[in-house]
Amino acid sequence: MSIKIQRKKERLSLRKLKIKNPCAKHDPVKAGAWKSYYNAKQRCRSGHGGYYDNIEFKYNSFEQFFKELGPRPEGKTLDRINNLGHYEPGNVRWSTHEEQCNNRRKRGTALIQ
Repeated sequence: MSIKIQRKKERLSLRKLKIKNPCAKHDPVKAGAWKSYYNAKQRCRSGHGGYYDNIEFKYNSFEQFFKELGPRPEGKTLDRINNLGHYEPGNVRWSTHEEQCNNRRKRGTALIQ
């Protein structure tokens, strides 16, 4: 085996090790929850235009997230119970669009830090 082929195989195996949960996003039962987990994590990382600058994602793993919330029900998305709080155990739930609309803070209210 040439050195070039061996190095390519080593890089591929390292990529596989970096994927923390390779089967969750492909499992039909966990796929919806995985997408919500991943998107919430990305919103907190990017800051999302300043709104999420002070919001932290406090789940240690997808397993912890899935254990608390279970699979995402049809027609529901991830919602924070307290919108001023973080994405953390006890402050997230699956809710409908209507429930999320009712859970918004009023326009013009200041965030108290």
